[in-house]
Amino acid sequence: MKLDDIASLQTKLDTANEKLDTERKARAEDRADMQTRHDGEIASLERRVAMLTAQIEERDKAINRLDRVVLALRTYISRLLRVFADRDEEPPPRPAELDA
Repeated sequence: MKLDDIASLQTKLDTANEKLDTERKARAEDRADMQTRHDGEIASLERRVAMLTAQIEERDKAINRLDRVVLALRTYISRLLRVFADRDEEPPPRPAELDA
């Protein structure tokens, strides 16, 4: 009776080990497939980040250009106001957009 129980348990153990090996092989294949898919997704996201970074840099350049234009215009307006003051003339009224 004991030998039969041991043989039965050994058979169950062998079956369990075979199933475990099969599962490990299947998971290894799944990991390889998933790794390939993840690598593709990561590459796609890295391209997206690079594209967005480039867009931010372009906008920064545009803003910097606008800042230079605004500074130049303010300087020009200051000089014009000084000319009006030197001539004791009244400058034209400021546009409402500049008061905000």
